[in-house]
Amino acid sequence: MDEATCPKDPRYLQSPQIYSNYCCVHRWYEAIADLTIPTVFVNELGAEATKALEARGWKRAFVKNCIKSLVKENPLESVYPDVSFEELERGFAECSYSPRPFALRQYLPADLFENEKRYWVIGHTIRHSSGKIPEIVREAAARLAVFGGVFYTIDATPDLIVEVNGGESSDRKTDNRAKDFAFWIKEAFH
Repeated sequence: MDEATCPKDPRYLQSPQIYSNYCCVHRWYEAIADLTIPTVFVNELGAEATKALEARGWKRAFVKNCIKSLVKENPLESVYPDVSFEELERGFAECSYSPRPFALRQYLPADLFENEKRYWVIGHTIRHSSGKIPEIVREAAARLAVFGGVFYTIDATPDLIVEVNGGESSDRKTDNRAKDFAFWIKEAFH
């Protein structure tokens, strides 16, 4: 993420550095490595990536640049070897913004993510419409607090942190209610 080109407007809730800390997997990973999907970082998708996967004994990996994957409809659109490293490299090159390093995340079966939910950290409080916050999410938020964020998301199952995102994340595919989200924003920043 090129922080030099980020807006500097004081009305933004977080600085570009803080925002980047929650958007870029290579920045937040070490803080919660034991709570999330095993991940290795590489600068190129070829020999370096192949060597990294072989060293870990991984046959498959979910591939992201440091911020996003190539998934449009199907999660397999960003899984190696379902998609070759060459195709993945081309896909990332076509993105308007493709920062490195690449994150190779150990491929885990889809059924492990069936209970995934999005939790919002807004104004130092973890929020979810159910009111239920798993202990793993509390632990992750406590560790991620070192970055100073007041508006970001933690996607998690009851046993695994799936990923962390900056506060621009959409909540369309989760079960938080829009009225709750509006209330949380007003309560935290009014």
